[in-house]
This record gives sequence, C-alpha cells and structure tokens, in this order.
Amino acid sequence: WLPAQELFSLHAPTQRHSRYTTDHTMAAVAQKKALELAAKLASAASKSAGTASKAVSKASSGLGGVGGGNFWKHAQKELAPPTPADIGGIQKGFAGLTRSVTKLEFLNMTVRENVANVLTGVEIFGWFVVGEMIGRGSIIGYKV
Repeated sequence: WLPAQELFSLHAPTQRHSRYTTDHTMAAVAQKKALELAAKLASAASKSAGTASKAVSKASSGLGGVGGGNFWKHAQKELAPPTPADIGGIQKGFAGLTRSVTKLEFLNMTVRENVANVLTGVEIFGWFVVGEMIGRGSIIGYKV
C-alpha cells in the first residue's frame, strides 16, 4: 500500500509506509478532531444553558415569580367560568349586540372600535373551530 503522493508521482517510491502507521496516524488525527469538536460542543452547551436560565428567570418574573407580576392574578380572573351573577350581564350584552346590528349603530363607531369588534368575533370563531376539531378528533371533516 502506497500513499497517494507516491502512487501518482513519476519517480519510484523512495519510502514505503506500512498500513499500520498510516492508519494509526489517521486515527490520531480523527481523535484530535473529535476532542476539539467535543470541546466546542461543551462550550456551546454551557453558553446555551446560561442563556436558557436567564430566559426562564426573566419569564418567571413576568409570571408572578421573583420580580413580581400580575399574570396569575389576571389569568385566574379572566379564565374562570362565569358565575351565576355574571349571566345577567351576558344577556344584556347580547341584547345590546343584536340591537346595535339591527339599528346599524356600528356605522357610528370609529374604525378602531369596529376593528376591535371584528377581531373579537374572529377570535371567538377560531376557538369554536378548534373546539370542533378537538371534539371530532380530526382536523378535516367528520367521519361518516
């Protein structure tokens, strides 16, 4: 077995390398490259762990953790089901909605208010669609 330089040269080979020494050298180079790669990966992992820990602490401070925050207080209030006392207000709200649509009162509202109302309707419809998908266990159609 000859190295590539000696195979393609015009002169007779001056030195023969044994397969063992060439393979041993290649293995040493591969081992060195693997150690360098492992060191780079370890460095990157430690940097990303530090960044992740900073992100978690910052997020937890906004969620009512170390730095305070009102997220859990607002979430508990907003995501709770309606109480029996809220039912009357909900009925009045729907009555007002139907009245404003039939009397075209939305024409007297600002564009910003109309856009907010449309986006609220789109959000409600979107959650309805998600609930339907979960209920039927499929994204596309009912199984007939």
